Amino acid sequence: MYNLTYGVQHDVDEDSVVPLDVLLLASSWNPLERSDIWTSNIVSPEMVRSHISSKDLLHLCFDEEMEDDGSSTWTTEMHAARVAYLVVNGWDDDPIDVDFGVPSLGFRVGWPIINGNHRLAAAIIRGDKSIAAAVSGEVFMIDKYRWKDELLD
Repeated sequence: MYNLTYGVQHDVDEDSVVPLDVLLLASSWNPLERSDIWTSNIVSPEMVRSHISSKDLLHLCFDEEMEDDGSSTWTTEMHAARVAYLVVNGWDDDPIDVDFGVPSLGFRVGWPIINGNHRLAAAIIRGDKSIAAAVSGEVFMIDKYRWKDELLD
């Protein structure tokens, strides 16, 4: 399995891919409530729904449009159009990348979604229960956010 992180394709260890609970992730790290991960403005669910209703969808992957220095010229509207595209069309089984850090050793991450903010935002808007994620970090954090199938509880 492969994933793109900042425009570079890399192998994903299938053993590190787990389903994470979308609602739990959103309660701690909701990309629809933060402006600093997009541009200087929030990409709101209303903006995404507006793009869906006007069929203004952006199929380009964000990583494909990054400059060599890691910067981007994407606007807030482009991010909203990308999320709208994913809400409507979904995505392949490409997992998001999440690094929870190792809090017990003092390594805390401010924003653990390394790659996949557009997909996570789309999953939140669609009401998905889980999202596939290539995870790293402390096991108790992974277990805390892991999707627990209601049938198994």
